[in-house]
Amino acid sequence: MVGHVLVEGTPRLDLRLVCFHLGLCGRNFMWAYMLYPAEFPAGVDFEAFFFDNRRWFFGIQVLTVLWDVPEVVQKAALHLRPVPAQYGYLITGLFLVSLVGLVTDRRRIHAVLCIAWLLLFLGYEFLTSVTRIVAQLT
Repeated sequence: MVGHVLVEGTPRLDLRLVCFHLGLCGRNFMWAYMLYPAEFPAGVDFEAFFFDNRRWFFGIQVLTVLWDVPEVVQKAALHLRPVPAQYGYLITGLFLVSLVGLVTDRRRIHAVLCIAWLLLFLGYEFLTSVTRIVAQLT
Protein backbone atom coordinates (compact mmCIF):
# COMPACT_ATOMS: atom_id res chain seq x y z
CA MET A 1 0.00 0.00 0.00
CA VAL A 2 2.83 2.33 -0.84
CA GLY A 3 1.63 5.87 -1.32
CA HIS A 4 -1.46 5.51 0.89
CA VAL A 5 -1.96 6.90 4.35
CA LEU A 6 -1.42 4.00 6.71
CA VAL A 7 -2.68 5.71 9.85
CA GLU A 8 -4.50 9.00 9.93
CA GLY A 9 -2.05 11.81 10.47
CA THR A 10 1.05 9.90 9.31
CA PRO A 11 2.86 11.13 6.22
CA ARG A 12 2.47 9.31 2.94
CA LEU A 13 5.23 6.95 1.88
CA ASP A 14 7.25 8.16 -1.06
CA LEU A 15 7.45 5.46 -3.74
CA ARG A 16 10.84 6.78 -4.92
CA LEU A 17 12.25 6.44 -1.41
CA VAL A 18 10.88 2.91 -1.06
CA CYS A 19 12.35 1.89 -4.44
CA PHE A 20 15.67 3.49 -3.51
CA HIS A 21 15.89 1.47 -0.29
CA LEU A 22 14.73 -1.75 -1.95
CA GLY A 23 17.52 -1.27 -4.49
CA LEU A 24 19.95 -0.61 -1.66
CA CYS A 25 18.96 -3.85 0.07
CA GLY A 26 19.19 -5.85 -3.15
CA ARG A 27 22.59 -4.41 -3.91
CA ASN A 28 23.87 -5.23 -0.43
CA PHE A 29 22.59 -8.79 -0.73
CA MET A 30 24.28 -9.29 -4.11
CA TRP A 31 27.49 -7.74 -2.81
CA ALA A 32 27.56 -10.05 0.22
CA TYR A 33 26.77 -13.06 -1.97
CA MET A 34 29.93 -12.38 -3.96
CA LEU A 35 31.91 -13.10 -0.77
CA TYR A 36 29.71 -15.70 0.93
CA PRO A 37 27.53 -17.73 -1.44
CA ALA A 38 24.40 -19.28 0.07
CA GLU A 39 25.24 -22.72 -1.26
CA PHE A 40 28.62 -24.13 -2.13
CA PRO A 41 30.17 -27.58 -2.42
CA ALA A 42 32.31 -28.98 0.35
CA GLY A 43 35.93 -27.92 0.05
CA VAL A 44 35.21 -24.85 -2.06
CA ASP A 45 38.16 -22.51 -2.50
CA PHE A 46 36.74 -19.12 -1.44
CA GLU A 47 39.75 -17.25 -2.78
CA ALA A 48 39.25 -18.79 -6.21
CA PHE A 49 35.50 -18.09 -5.94
CA PHE A 50 36.24 -14.43 -5.18
CA PHE A 51 38.67 -14.00 -8.04
CA ASP A 52 36.29 -15.77 -10.44
CA ASN A 53 33.61 -13.25 -9.44
CA ARG A 54 35.78 -10.22 -8.71
CA ARG A 55 34.42 -8.19 -11.65
CA TRP A 56 30.89 -8.63 -10.32
CA PHE A 57 32.04 -7.82 -6.79
CA PHE A 58 33.92 -4.66 -7.73
CA GLY A 59 31.25 -3.66 -10.25
CA ILE A 60 28.71 -3.74 -7.43
CA GLN A 61 31.22 -1.93 -5.23
CA VAL A 62 31.49 0.87 -7.83
CA LEU A 63 27.69 1.02 -7.85
CA THR A 64 27.69 1.15 -4.05
CA VAL A 65 30.09 4.08 -3.97
CA LEU A 66 28.18 5.97 -6.67
CA TRP A 67 24.85 5.17 -5.00
CA ASP A 68 26.03 6.73 -1.76
CA VAL A 69 26.51 10.19 -3.26
CA PRO A 70 22.83 11.05 -3.97
CA GLU A 71 21.83 9.58 -0.60
CA VAL A 72 24.29 11.80 1.29
CA VAL A 73 23.33 14.85 -0.76
CA GLN A 74 19.63 14.21 -0.11
CA LYS A 75 20.24 13.84 3.63
CA ALA A 76 22.04 17.19 3.58
CA ALA A 77 19.23 18.81 1.56
CA LEU A 78 16.70 17.55 4.12
CA HIS A 79 18.92 18.88 6.96
CA LEU A 80 19.31 15.39 8.44
CA ARG A 81 23.10 15.39 8.34
CA PRO A 82 25.53 17.84 6.79
CA VAL A 83 28.00 16.56 4.22
CA PRO A 84 31.36 16.29 5.99
CA ALA A 85 34.23 18.16 4.36
CA GLN A 86 36.16 14.89 4.11
CA TYR A 87 33.37 13.08 2.20
CA GLY A 88 34.69 14.02 -1.25
CA TYR A 89 38.07 12.52 -0.43
CA LEU A 90 36.46 9.34 0.91
CA ILE A 91 34.26 8.81 -2.14
CA THR A 92 37.12 9.53 -4.53
CA GLY A 93 39.41 7.10 -2.68
CA LEU A 94 36.77 4.34 -2.50
CA PHE A 95 35.95 4.81 -6.17
CA LEU A 96 39.63 4.47 -7.13
CA VAL A 97 40.04 1.38 -4.92
CA SER A 98 36.96 -0.13 -6.58
CA LEU A 99 38.20 0.62 -10.08
CA VAL A 100 41.63 -0.85 -9.41
CA GLY A 101 39.99 -4.00 -8.00
CA LEU A 102 37.78 -4.18 -11.06
CA VAL A 103 40.61 -4.07 -13.59
CA THR A 104 43.36 -6.12 -11.93
CA ASP A 105 43.51 -9.73 -10.81
CA ARG A 106 46.90 -9.51 -9.06
CA ARG A 107 46.56 -10.88 -5.55
CA ARG A 108 49.15 -8.56 -4.01
CA ILE A 109 47.31 -5.53 -5.30
CA HIS A 110 44.06 -6.91 -3.87
CA ALA A 111 45.77 -7.35 -0.50
CA VAL A 112 46.80 -3.68 -0.61
CA LEU A 113 43.25 -2.71 -1.63
CA CYS A 114 41.88 -4.29 1.55
CA ILE A 115 44.26 -2.23 3.65
CA ALA A 116 43.57 0.92 1.63
CA TRP A 117 39.82 0.44 2.03
CA LEU A 118 40.18 0.00 5.78
CA LEU A 119 42.49 3.02 6.14
CA LEU A 120 40.12 5.20 4.11
CA PHE A 121 37.19 4.32 6.35
CA LEU A 122 39.12 4.64 9.59
CA GLY A 123 40.65 7.94 8.50
CA TYR A 124 37.26 9.28 7.45
CA GLU A 125 35.61 8.23 10.71
CA PHE A 126 38.47 9.69 12.76
CA LEU A 127 38.60 13.01 10.90
CA THR A 128 34.83 13.53 10.84
CA SER A 129 34.62 12.68 14.55
CA VAL A 130 37.40 15.12 15.43
CA THR A 131 35.76 17.80 13.28
CA ARG A 132 32.43 17.36 15.07
CA ILE A 133 34.09 17.40 18.51
CA VAL A 134 36.01 20.58 17.70
CA ALA A 135 32.82 22.18 16.34
CA GLN A 136 31.00 21.43 19.60
CA LEU A 137 33.85 22.75 21.74
CA THR A 138 34.07 26.08 19.92
